[in-house]
Order: sequence, then C-alpha cells, then structure tokens
Amino acid sequence: MGFFDKLKKTENTEKDIFDTINKSDWLQVFSACLGKAMVIQNNAGKYVVKDRNWNVDFGQGYIAFGEDKYPVQFIGSESNSSNSWMWGWNNINNFPPQLITLANEMLDKGEEWSLDPLRVPQFDLNDILTDTPFLSLPAV
Repeated sequence: MGFFDKLKKTENTEKDIFDTINKSDWLQVFSACLGKAMVIQNNAGKYVVKDRNWNVDFGQGYIAFGEDKYPVQFIGSESNSSNSWMWGWNNINNFPPQLITLANEMLDKGEEWSLDPLRVPQFDLNDILTDTPFLSLPAV
C-alpha cells in the first residue's frame, strides 16, 4: 500500500480525501497530505525516536534508533547550500530500486495528476512552494 492509499478513505470518513480536491492543484494536494504527514512525523518522534541517537544506512536500507531498526525509503534530498530539493526518483546516488519505491510513487502521481512539484526532478525551495503554482519551474 502506497502513501497516497494511506491518505484515502478510512472507516471514519465518508469520502476519499482525493475525491474532494482538485488533484492538479499543488496547494490542495499539499494541504491534504500535510496534516497526516505531520501527525505521523510527530508521533514517530515521540514514540519511536524518543531522545535516542539515530543513523541511516542506505546501503542496507534501514534507519536505526539505538538498537531498533526500521526499513527506510529515500524520498529525496534537501541541499542547504543551494536551498533546493531533488526527488529520489532522479536517483543520482544509484540507490537500489527498493529504496526509492516511495519516490517513484510520487513521480507516478505527479504524472497521473499533471502535478509539476512531484514530477520536476529538482527545484528551489522558496515561496513557490506555498504562493505560486509550479507551472513556471524549469526541469533540471
């Protein structure tokens, strides 16, 4: 089950969230995903990571918090020096396909929904994420 499938209808909702928004509108998709993603991240920090040191081993495909290990997906990377984001499906690191499954799912949804933020390999992290559509972004 992919990331977007997990955001769909649950037993407590009448509709699939993606049936109620314009999927070609980046702000609507981003907003629909952000709340659940933040809850997952915050709860993982509170109940899994706690105050333990962590380490990611991309070669083995896991993240470790102390002695506990979990499978990991490489979604993409942020560069502080260039203030940019690059999707993992661009795969300049030559990660094995199983490590970028989720990143490839993002690309597939970007293509399916004509949503440039998910299908442009690299872009600057600036106000364009929240204030303007991605239609003007050049592919890198």
